[in-house]
Amino acid sequence: MKIQDKEEFLKKINDKKWFSNHQLKVYYHLETLVDSSLLGDKDVALALLEKMVWSFSHFSKELRDDDEIVEKALSLVSEDCLKKNIFRYASPRFRNNLELLDKYNCYYEVYPQEVNDDESLMMKLILKERAEYKDCSLRLRKMSEFLPFCKDYNDLPDEYRNNKELLKKVLVNSDFQSLKNFPAEYKCDKNFLLDALALSDDQKKKNFGDHSRNIDKELLDDYSFMEIVLKQAGKCLACASDRIKNDKKMVEIAINNNPSSLIACTKEFIDSNDDLVEKALKLANCNDMDWVVDLPDKYFRVKEYAMKIAGTDFTFDKLSDELKKDPDIRKAWNINEDNLSYIYYWYHGFYTKKEQAIIREALENKDYDSFMKIYKIKSNGLPGTITVYADAKGDSIYLGEIDISKENFLKITDNESEAG
Repeated sequence: MKIQDKEEFLKKINDKKWFSNHQLKVYYHLETLVDSSLLGDKDVALALLEKMVWSFSHFSKELRDDDEIVEKALSLVSEDCLKKNIFRYASPRFRNNLELLDKYNCYYEVYPQEVNDDESLMMKLILKERAEYKDCSLRLRKMSEFLPFCKDYNDLPDEYRNNKELLKKVLVNSDFQSLKNFPAEYKCDKNFLLDALALSDDQKKKNFGDHSRNIDKELLDDYSFMEIVLKQAGKCLACASDRIKNDKKMVEIAINNNPSSLIACTKEFIDSNDDLVEKALKLANCNDMDWVVDLPDKYFRVKEYAMKIAGTDFTFDKLSDELKKDPDIRKAWNINEDNLSYIYYWYHGFYTKKEQAIIREALENKDYDSFMKIYKIKSNGLPGTITVYADAKGDSIYLGEIDISKENFLKITDNESEAG
């Protein structure tokens, strides 16, 4: 039955236990929980906003035209998508209130369409990164003040599409993402691309590597071009021709800029150039070592090579079972008895509340005999293994499963029940 009494609803919505039990219903089916008359009450609306700001869309037309309610809703959100939704459901007069839109730092798309020809406002929004060049009217997009903010060749008025100096800025503005939209003549223009790269900061040069797949294939096989590029954007090696990827000097140039670029080479090339691997490992940033898992198999099967990648993230799982047990390997990955955790997962859906209580108590007290009484009677939800992890260097490393013998049962440090 719907809640019709205001005082009853305010009492319930402020009751933590009630709200916790009805949170999903409030979120998904508010109109079936609360009588529509209450959704036109200001006190109810303010209480709901404090709990769930997205309830704003359910309020009456009058409340969505109320200054206090709308500003309260806006003050409670920081995400742009939520601001947009509030303005979407609010009375149209709020969407025309430029001061309010500015106060809450809204994106251009929330503004009335006609502002796209307002020179001062659009420049202000662009500088605040709340709008883009493409959002401007054609008149503004032809103005010299706005042209340097263009990020896409397709957004430029026709008369500016042959201005190479401007096009270089456009390419850099887009972090090289817009290269795919440039005519073919620019994708094979060595000097044009190198000039744009020279205009870029270090981060944009990294992005050049991400979008170098759009460069003409002949240029990606051009030794002199790629030598200059790889010195500044090693990731470009991934899109280079096979000839470049198999040239040791070129690969070393790429590694010097970006160690992870080594993985762009074939496994056979990497396998036969241990010195390049060692150099890449030495130069790599400890926060950017994901690429190590893609090294040839010998780094996960042969102890001599495994020791070279010792301790790197996500690599222990790839080691052979034999290496995982090796004392030197475990020490290299900082795995020892002090940082091991033994976790037992069981599925409470198979058990009565009384049986669940017995299992939890047995696990908590490490009472193996009481646990086994349940296990022997009804073992379905009680797997016969314990999962072992090592907390090494801040990372949780999965070490495998061990049987649930009494010795191992006594080691359990944590248990988690899941719905069965």
